[in-house]
Amino acid sequence: MKTTIMFLLLTLSTCFALWADDVDVNLSTDTSPNGFSVKDSSGSTKLKVRADGNVGVGTTAPNHKLDVNGNIGVSAGGYYNVGSTDGTSGYGFRDNSGVMEYKNSGGAWTGLGYIDNDVTSPYGFSSGTYSYAQIAYNHGNYGNTMPSVEIGADAAYETMLPVTLGSGGGTPWETIESGDVSVVNLSSKPAYLKINAAGLYRISASVAIKGTSNTSIEVEVFRQNSGSIPATNSWVTLTHDLEALSTAISVTTNQYDAGSVNGVYQLAANDYLALCSRVVSGSTSTQKVICINFNVERIK
Repeated sequence: MKTTIMFLLLTLSTCFALWADDVDVNLSTDTSPNGFSVKDSSGSTKLKVRADGNVGVGTTAPNHKLDVNGNIGVSAGGYYNVGSTDGTSGYGFRDNSGVMEYKNSGGAWTGLGYIDNDVTSPYGFSSGTYSYAQIAYNHGNYGNTMPSVEIGADAAYETMLPVTLGSGGGTPWETIESGDVSVVNLSSKPAYLKINAAGLYRISASVAIKGTSNTSIEVEVFRQNSGSIPATNSWVTLTHDLEALSTAISVTTNQYDAGSVNGVYQLAANDYLALCSRVVSGSTSTQKVICINFNVERIK
């Protein structure tokens, strides 16, 4: 046993000869727990080996099998392997000509995109192929100059977009689009969202309005596949409506209410999405817009 310890100490002393000014192997003072340390001429510990097998480099209190206080260098083309297999046949992390890659057991070496500033969406699309679009109308100037929205009569849905702009001036809307989804305008104002490539999409909509009368309103997302831009009066209930994307809100005069819907749908190329509404209690009405948000994003 003593022979083994002396051999190990000799090996460690040789390894640290070029680093430390002087090597002091101290077996007697390390009592908690027992072990040994390698120190330089100033008494600073460079290596600590505890009796429980924990090893510290640059630290006197290693709490793991290996603790390092400082930087760890691996040569270019090196591997950080997990398990018993080393190199390219194993798995873990590696440097491939300056590109960091990872590999799962049974998998293939794959680049870590975010290290290369290749931003990805929450669904794994790269930044260049992630698709989404959004239409948002806001209240503009409060009061009589607010935008308004027409609500269809009972059983007669009407498109909520584009809204009728008030007299307050400005442009109370904003849009964004990217990839396989686009915003479609009517009369120079955003009205529909168009799907340009088949896929699985998340659809969301939220509506907040100020009542001009006591009215209960159903809001619902409609879908129509068309080779041209659908007319505002072409949306047919029980044909185009997406029943899962429906909510009801009730307003009273000069009071507010809001509702929202969201869901996931398999959509086709040339699908147009519209936000429609109808009165379920009361009569055709015009309500004031607080905000309307209509968006879709591709998730697969």
